[in-house]
Amino acid sequence: MSYKKNYKVEGGNYDSNKTYLILTVRNKGKRPVTIQKVGYLSKKDFQHGIFIDSLIKGPRELLEGKSIDYIVDQEEVDFDKINCFVAYDQVGREYKCKL
Repeated sequence: MSYKKNYKVEGGNYDSNKTYLILTVRNKGKRPVTIQKVGYLSKKDFQHGIFIDSLIKGPRELLEGKSIDYIVDQEEVDFDKINCFVAYDQVGREYKCKL
């Protein structure tokens, strides 16, 4: 999993005046994995979150070597409070990306 900051997104339901964060989830393994949702873990145990883009897209199967991007309004992300981004598969495994 990786992320990129400060992207503009043109078209669709995205505001071209806003800056977005792109979260990429990759399958580096040999077997398919189904990503259920993507969010973050905060530096405090009780303040975690799920990004709406992952709920709208729903579960996505990633075959070997494939990836999917999730787009998040960067203004909604408080990097000072987040420990890492995380993707969850359908069996509950976590795939983390440290900041």
